[in-house]
Amino acid sequence: MTPGSSQDDEGPSVIEAEENGVYYASHDLDRDGLTTTVSLAVAEVAGVSPTAIISDFANYVDPDGLDRVFRTRPDGTACTEGHIEFVVEGYRVRVDSSGEIAITPTAES
Repeated sequence: MTPGSSQDDEGPSVIEAEENGVYYASHDLDRDGLTTTVSLAVAEVAGVSPTAIISDFANYVDPDGLDRVFRTRPDGTACTEGHIEFVVEGYRVRVDSSGEIAITPTAES
């Protein structure tokens, strides 16, 4: 999978950019579940059970807010610009309005 491609029904595929140690996944923003996609991708990068990440996710970011952040606006226009960044379990996560997810290990991970 390359950044920007869609995920399958089993969860996101994560790839590592060899030159900088950043892992990439993507989420189709027309689908629900951005929180789930991020949790599964972080779990894959960290090599831990997704259940561990999902159960603690609310300690890092508001799951409902994350699921709504890039949704279509009430006037029907798409959110086409911007990003959000946060840290989950020692990984810096950046989600772009394109659906690209970049996961970078922090110094503690």
